[in-house]
Amino acid sequence: MKKDATLLKIRNYRNKYAAHPIIYTREERSQKSEFENPYYGEVSELISAASSVIIDLEIAALGYTYDYNKMKEISMVAPYRFYSGVSYSSDLADQILARGPQHQQIADDTDIEDL
Repeated sequence: MKKDATLLKIRNYRNKYAAHPIIYTREERSQKSEFENPYYGEVSELISAASSVIIDLEIAALGYTYDYNKMKEISMVAPYRFYSGVSYSSDLADQILARGPQHQQIADDTDIEDL
């Protein structure tokens, strides 16, 4: 397999930051220099290529596949829906603070409706 520079950057980033808390990866020590971090477009290309392989394998093994594009769409919309429904009330914060330090962790002990 050809060692693509983009794949090496992504693998090095994964090894250094996601999988292992290390200062220098094996690749960096062998090349005596640090790798550039991958940029968003490079990661997207790799995910797209990997997804098409997974889809082909699922169809071959199972006879069907999941709609990964729909799953991606849902994952992009879900945080927006959640945060658009969350609101902050300064009155509630004032009530909690007025009760004193023993009540500042009220969310752990009391249902918010009890306020």
